Parts: sequence; structure tokens; C-alpha cells
Amino acid sequence: MRMVTRLSSGDWRIRPSWRRASATSPFVLKVLSLAQEQVDDSPEKLQETAKWLLSQQQADGSFRDPCPVIHRGMQGGLVGNDETVALTAFVVIALHHGLAVFQDRRAEQLKQRVETSISNANSFLGAKASAGLLGAHAAAITAYALTLSKAPEDLRDVAHNNLMAMAQETGDKLYWGSVISSQSNVVSPTPAPRSPADPVPQAPALWIETTAYGLLHLLLREGRAEMADQVAAWLTHQGSFQGGFRSTQDTVIALDALSAYWIASHTAEDRGLNVTISSQGRNGFKSHVLQLSNHQAQGVEEELQFSLGSKINVKVGGNSKGTLKVLRTYNVLDMQNTTCQDLQIEVTVQGHVEYTMAAEEDYKDYYDYENQGDSESLGFAGDDPGALSRPVTPLQLFEGRRSRRRREVPKVAEEQEARVQYTVCIWRNGKVGLSGMAIADITLLSGFHALRADLEKLTSLSDRYVSHFETEGPHVLLYFDSVPTSRECVGFGAVQEVAVGLVQPASATLYDYYNPEHKCSVFYGAPTKSKLLSTLCSADVCQCAEGKCPRQRRALERGQMEEEGYRMKFACYYPRVDYGFQVKVLREDSRAAFRLFETSVVQVLHFSKDAQAAAGQTRNFLVRASCRLRLEPGKEYLIMGLDGTTHDLKGQPQYLLDSNSWIEEMPSERLCRSTRQRAACAQLRAFLQEYGTQGCQV
Repeated sequence: MRMVTRLSSGDWRIRPSWRRASATSPFVLKVLSLAQEQVDDSPEKLQETAKWLLSQQQADGSFRDPCPVIHRGMQGGLVGNDETVALTAFVVIALHHGLAVFQDRRAEQLKQRVETSISNANSFLGAKASAGLLGAHAAAITAYALTLSKAPEDLRDVAHNNLMAMAQETGDKLYWGSVISSQSNVVSPTPAPRSPADPVPQAPALWIETTAYGLLHLLLREGRAEMADQVAAWLTHQGSFQGGFRSTQDTVIALDALSAYWIASHTAEDRGLNVTISSQGRNGFKSHVLQLSNHQAQGVEEELQFSLGSKINVKVGGNSKGTLKVLRTYNVLDMQNTTCQDLQIEVTVQGHVEYTMAAEEDYKDYYDYENQGDSESLGFAGDDPGALSRPVTPLQLFEGRRSRRRREVPKVAEEQEARVQYTVCIWRNGKVGLSGMAIADITLLSGFHALRADLEKLTSLSDRYVSHFETEGPHVLLYFDSVPTSRECVGFGAVQEVAVGLVQPASATLYDYYNPEHKCSVFYGAPTKSKLLSTLCSADVCQCAEGKCPRQRRALERGQMEEEGYRMKFACYYPRVDYGFQVKVLREDSRAAFRLFETSVVQVLHFSKDAQAAAGQTRNFLVRASCRLRLEPGKEYLIMGLDGTTHDLKGQPQYLLDSNSWIEEMPSERLCRSTRQRAACAQLRAFLQEYGTQGCQV
């Protein structure tokens, strides 16, 4: 998709109907001049752009922007009290790179006009630099423009000295940020490092762009020297995990500077790194070895995953340098979304998802209580104390077995189409407008890719729901010309390439194209039993929520009554629980990736950490939303399990239910009066009495 349009006058605009902006045309001229061999565009068109820029130059040699781009954030540092100086330097850089398109003799006269224009602009920049009143960004881009265009040496020296006087150090790194005496000091000073593991604070976009121009200037003036190394180190540490920086503008300049630094640092000498990354996790010792060299045709990028809380050991050898990035991901219990103030987006997924065998095992119940009606149809009495067992005829037994086999036969793989349907809905508050286009960035669930035919229909139909779409890896980008004030939805299909095991919620973001900070980010999950790689967090403490789902035991479970002391064995031997409560469920609530059961404690049988637990107090129990466990409000349960590390909003311990938890529905008095269940109820009461008073005698 062409995001800018060239007009017959030679200038470039975001859209033909919008006003011209002086910052857009020089950017296009610079980029296309550098990429002439790759894009194979007509030099005459770029010459017309240069001619249009010359017509915008003022008598004092400066360039001004009477019609700024539609959103000021697109200009990067080309804004503020030094706007004219920064824009003039920006145009000088573009015109200098544009000289490459004046190779034809017929363009010799225009080339001389461009060189004269650059000289006049340099005089303007030199005068401003000599006054010593420029801010850090204007000083950096001015120094780079004067050095790049080979301005008179005295002007270059003045600009260089001004720039270096504003440099700031942090450890062995060098950067340019806000300067107290600067007229354009609109950004607060850099925060102190948060911890030794994070020595370089995340700087704003303006600082990154300013430092990138400083690095470009130093490389031209001094080559790869000590100061250039220090600046490049600071810039490298500011990059995000995905490779970009804060915005499009500072990312373009920073990558330009780091590319120039890499070219200056490149050597034919053999350089290499041997990196060993190891960790001791729940599944044993894991080790990954990476061998990198400067002779590789393509870069090596590997994504390694380690369990939360694991200690990662890194051993590096060799004679080169590299960058290691670590991203910590987790799902909080109740995350407050602070981004969706004006814009709104909602993503839902419906359809069938294939899971790996390991994932399927975590969803199996040990007993299928939902099909308990089958046993009753064969003559068992169920939980009705007044019912009598009926004799089972051979025909009933045969029909029961046949129906069970028919139900348990799995569907043929070809019959289960691993396809889902995405529905994306967007809207905005009526009082808030956009600067123009909006983009919905949807990250697909693991193992899926979008159907291109469905996406093309969204752009080709008469209604034209979206103006353009792009797919890049797991991302689907939908371009909307506007965001309506009422809820509007579009849909597309996605197919599954591989079966999945651990599926994390995916993200979706709707943002203003010209102001990316104006956005709404949400998470969505798989349509059914996604085996969520969950983490339960409170404050700065997290508890892993992986593993098998818990099993609920029905009141007076059949088949266990003959096994004497089976509850005590669970509580005291394996897994040997940390707590035991008899609780009454008050309500059920959904919290992000979990299902929460708020309960009132009826009786405390045992505790380890929860010393304040007492009858009448409230305790929360949680289970992954993907598990089938349901506790009915109003009913009482015996719950035993292991202590957690998190707390609820009131500071009380909360408990995660998993395969090491005992969840048993307490029988009603009516059920215990039946002749068949008296012994089982007596056994349960004996356990409650013994465990509540004596605990584990081991």
C-alpha cells in the first residue's frame, strides 16, 4: 500500500486531498534517492521533488513548514522552538542525498541550484549554532547536516562543540537527552536505573532520535572511535524486544545510525561468538548452544522459552559482540486496561481447535460425571435415598455398553476441520476524533494463519469494510479509513497449521495511525478449552498455574467407600496438603484467565500459612478458565490442597485448584439418612473429626 502520494507539482502528501507538509517531501526524496538501485524509480520524478523543495526555501536560507503534517507526533523532533532549524537541517540532509539523482548532464543546472540551496541553508544553520541557543535535537541534526554536506570547517567545529557540550553519560554509555538550559527542554530528566539488571532506563522517542543523529555525526567526523562506541551501546540497549524503538520516526533514524555504525565496524577478520544458555527447569536441565560468525549470510535469531522463575545461565566466548534480549511474559489475575479510554476493540474466536495429546490429557476427568445418567439407566439408584436398585436385564446391559462405545469413538481427524472464525469489532467514543486512518493489529493464536481469500473480500466488496490489509508472521493488520461511533464488526477465517499444546491469550490493538499512543489493547483466548499457560499474580509475586486440571469428587463417591482412610492418605501422604477447609460457595466470578469461587469458611480442619483462617471468614479459590470444574453457589465442599503465594485484594491468601487439590461435595442430610449411605457419611464425619483435631499422625 502506498502511504504517500506524489502530485504533479513534485511534492508528496499523505493523501492528495490533504494539505502539503514540508517534512514529507524531503523524507521521501532521501529514502528514494538512497534506494535508487532497488526501486528503479525515475530520477526525473525525484528531480521534480527537489525543484519543489527549492521553491520553499526562504530568503535567509531556512525552510519552514506552514502546513505541518496531520499529527505533530509524526514529525519527531521537528517541532518546538527550534522547529525551523531542525526542519532546515532535515531538508539539507535530503537534498544532499538527492544529489545522486542528478547524474544526467541535462540536470546539471538544477544540480547547481541544489548545491547553492544547501550552501545557503548551511549559512543559516551555522548562524543559529554559533548563537548557542539550540536544544539538543536541533544541535544534533544541525551538526550531522553540516558534516554530511561538508560545510565550512569553522561552522562544523562550532556545531560539534555545541553538541558535545550537551552529551550526557550513564556508566560507559553516552547519549543526548533534555538539557536544562535548552529552549526545547520539554521532556523530564531520565529516571534513575530501576535495578542492576536494568541499567539503561527506557528513554523517550525524542532522546533516541537525537542520539541517533549524534551517532551519525560522530561516525562522519571521527569514524568508529570511543565516543561512537559509547553512543551505539546506549542506542542498542534502547531497542525493544521486537527490534523497534518508540515510534516510526525515531526507529528509522536509530536503525540508520546503527547500520552506519555496523558498516564502520565491519572487518574481514574472522569474528565469532559461542553462546551457551542453560537452565534447570521442572523438566530437567536444558541447554542451548548458538554459534555466530560474521561470515553468516543471514542473521541468526532464536526464540528460547524458559519457565517463569527459572535461573538462566549464559556463558559467552569468542572475539565479537552480540545482543541478548529477555522478555518476561505472564497473565495477571485482574489486569486494569488503561489504554482503552477512547478507542474500543473486541476480538472473538469461534470454531474447532486441535490440541496435542499432552494437552488433551490435562482435560480428561478421571470419571465422567456428566454422563452419570447412563449408570442410572442401567439400574443404579443414584443419590435418591428412596430409590431402590432395579435388576439389569441382559438386553439393557448390551444396549448400555453399545451406547457407551458409540459415544467414546473419536471423530475421524478429517471430519474435524481445524478452522476458526475471527470477529473483530471496533468503535470509539463520539466526543473523540481521529487524525485519520486507524489500524487494527490482531495477533493470531499459536499455530493459525488467516485465510487470504477472506481478507481480500473485506477490501474488494462494494461495502469495502477495510481499505487495506497486511499479514506478517502471526499478525493481521486491518486498515480502516475511520472508526465509527457505533459498534461495527468484520470477520475472517483462519486455519490451523499445527496442533497446539500451551496456548497463551493473544493480543489485539486498535490505534490511530498517525498517533500510535492513542490506542486500545486487549487480549482474547481460544474458543474452547485452551490449555492456558497461566500465571497467577498479586503485587510483585507470581504463582505458576500450569499443570493438570483439578478433579471434583461427588458426594460419597462410589468405589471409594471400601477403601478405608482414602481421604487421610491424600491429606497426609500424597500429596500431603497444606490446608483443609469445609467451605460454602457464595458466588462465582470470571477473572481474566481464571474462574474465581468466593467461599465462606464453615470449618477449618488444617492450615500451614493461613494462620488467620477461621469460621465465617471469606476465602477465594481459583481454577484456570479452561478447566471444567464448577462449584455451585449455595453448596458446601471439602477442599484440601497446597498453599499458594498470592493474595486477594483484601490481603487474604487465595488458593489455586489443580490436580493436587481435593474437592469433594458435602452430602446433604437427606442423603445421609438413606440406608445405603449411612456408613459412607459416618466415614466422612469420622475423617472430619480426626483430621480437624489430630491432623496427620506421621
